[in-house]
Amino acid sequence: MVNSCISKEFVKDEHALRVMKGRDPTAEERSDIHPLIREYDPLRKQVLLECFKRCLQIEIDKKYKLNPSLRLWAGCLDAAKKLSLKTQSGPNTKNKKFSIY
Repeated sequence: MVNSCISKEFVKDEHALRVMKGRDPTAEERSDIHPLIREYDPLRKQVLLECFKRCLQIEIDKKYKLNPSLRLWAGCLDAAKKLSLKTQSGPNTKNKKFSIY
């Protein structure tokens, strides 16, 4: 559900690179072209949140339900990043993972 919203954003990022460079992104570029959500401009953040709301079927007045849902989602992404083998800042080594936990 929410993954489809993120996937749409990834497609937009790839399209922007395609327009800018006139070609598809390489495998190496693909992992680096997606900005962090906190770096999105306000309009793009709003569009993404609207997509989340539609996917989660939450009304705008029920912000107290939206907030925990987004926090849970952020926690899942954070855990996945810590468990991953490679991050945008370089490899995720055993020592690095051990220091986190």
